[in-house]
Amino acid sequence: MLTKKTKYFEIKAFVDQNKKELIHSVKYKRKKIKSLTLNDALSKEYNERALLTSDLKRVLGWVDHLLKINLDASDNAVIVDSLFTSISITYYKCFAQTKNTIRKKVQLSKNDIEQSKYGKTDELLYDLRMKFVAHRGQTEFEYHKLIKVNAFGKFPSMVIPISAKAQKPDSDLVLNIKELVISLLLRVEDKNKLLLEKIESNNV
Repeated sequence: MLTKKTKYFEIKAFVDQNKKELIHSVKYKRKKIKSLTLNDALSKEYNERALLTSDLKRVLGWVDHLLKINLDASDNAVIVDSLFTSISITYYKCFAQTKNTIRKKVQLSKNDIEQSKYGKTDELLYDLRMKFVAHRGQTEFEYHKLIKVNAFGKFPSMVIPISAKAQKPDSDLVLNIKELVISLLLRVEDKNKLLLEKIESNNV
């Protein structure tokens, strides 16, 4: 249950799992009053932008958690791996292609990224996302290969698979990801603010 208080109203909302929608009620001085759910194109766009903002903030929260722990400690290996997986997948969810007209208008693109500063960091997150979601080959973090060992005829040649994580995410990389996400979040929130002002002016 969400409870939100403004200067005049108290709003309560919850997700109805059966109807698959957000149900709300509004009270003024403890008295329930009527409210209207806006369903025009601009409002739908704002809702999509709010979800996008939520994803970016979620990524930022995971990044901040990584910055608080020792990335090299073996006890933190599972946490680091899990958070980094979540970061790369959720980050690129914000760029995912879609057939939904409104969502397509809202989703981020490469044009939103300052390439000179954050291009390499974005590419790395993309490579990791493809590894985790599409299982697409090796990344600079994880390698696999087969080796053939020949012991000068003392025993038959052997083919041995080996793998290793050659690099862990370090604090510099995590900081770069944080700067990238903050830069995108600021752009998105600026657009959200302007859009909300336009919606408010249309409904006064």
